Amino acid sequence: MINYEGNASVRTADIDTAKLHWNSVVSTPDAKYMCLDIKNFYLTAALEYFEYMKIPLSLFPEWTQEQYNLKKLALDGMVHIEMRRAVWGLPQAGILANKRLRRKLAPFGYFESVNTPGLWTHKTRPISFTLVVDDFGVKYVKKDDVDHLITSIKSTYKLTEDWTGNLYCGITLDWDYVNRTVDISMPGYILKKLQEYEQLMPNRLQTCPYSPEPKKFGTEAQAPLPPDSSPKLNAKGIKRVQQIVGSILYYARAVDMTVLMALSSIAVKQTKATEKTMGRCTQLLDYLAGHSDAKVRFHALDMILNIHSNASYLSEAKARSRACGHFFMGWMPRDNEPIRLNGAFHVSTTILRFVVASAAEAELSALYHNCQTGIIFRLTLSEMGHPQPQTPVH
Repeated sequence: MINYEGNASVRTADIDTAKLHWNSVVSTPDAKYMCLDIKNFYLTAALEYFEYMKIPLSLFPEWTQEQYNLKKLALDGMVHIEMRRAVWGLPQAGILANKRLRRKLAPFGYFESVNTPGLWTHKTRPISFTLVVDDFGVKYVKKDDVDHLITSIKSTYKLTEDWTGNLYCGITLDWDYVNRTVDISMPGYILKKLQEYEQLMPNRLQTCPYSPEPKKFGTEAQAPLPPDSSPKLNAKGIKRVQQIVGSILYYARAVDMTVLMALSSIAVKQTKATEKTMGRCTQLLDYLAGHSDAKVRFHALDMILNIHSNASYLSEAKARSRACGHFFMGWMPRDNEPIRLNGAFHVSTTILRFVVASAAEAELSALYHNCQTGIIFRLTLSEMGHPQPQTPVH
């Protein structure tokens, strides 16, 4: 019921920004990675104006009631509270805590990049970090630079330090500084979700996350897909579909991008889901059950953005087509040399808004969309210290 007068949104690092940062670590000589976490971050900011709430007296333990004489202070069985500092649940807690952190770090020379939310650098020191709420993912070359950052933060906050850098925002990082690689994964996440949805293990291995429509030839290839005529799900079934899409999306964006296209096709139908939609969800979960520990490996490279662009014509309902893009950090391709690949940091699976007239138009639309997305990553890489040449698009 609290109506905050200001803007409560907080600039925070995207998962793609974090992945580019990890690529930068393995590709920078002698660079390493560590993590920091501020304790009770939301409780550190003073409110711009006081807020109020009431709590039923019955929720307080008896010893708390006696200690604070709450029975005499309560009115109609409710204890009224004045909040002068931020607490969890207040809409302004995040932005106020973030503003305070900015004020405290600015005198020490740390600032956030203009174009990339959540990416911080220093005016003179070769150190950078991504910030998600109160979680710091720090790239450094010299330990003195990390000590400076830690001292700067500890002047105001209490910190926990993880010098292994093995866990960031729920993603496990396995660093190999000798061979200059990092493996990212989320072990155990899928198995927990399968238990949550009471999904039984399939009798045989499912090797495809999504069943495409049967291939057509000749003039039939120009016909749109037939509408879904299967019975609609009830409210409980629709909610289950939405839960599956929501809980798997972060995992898919983080480590297993092979299921993004399946999630996209299910997501566009989730508010009007049918039995066919639920069947696709079951197939997706069966696929994940057999491939529950996906990993992506980033190698040391020249930090040059590469894009692979593709489109599928009339592959979605209502005569729509799909554009896909595979983004990875690599090398500048050279004639007569095979294309060298690296783990993808971003995969785009977009349904084109407009109906295109041919497969050629679909490919051109995909090319436009992927290059438009690539401009954002070029800016991010430049702010990380990796200015980009002309981006090769395959």
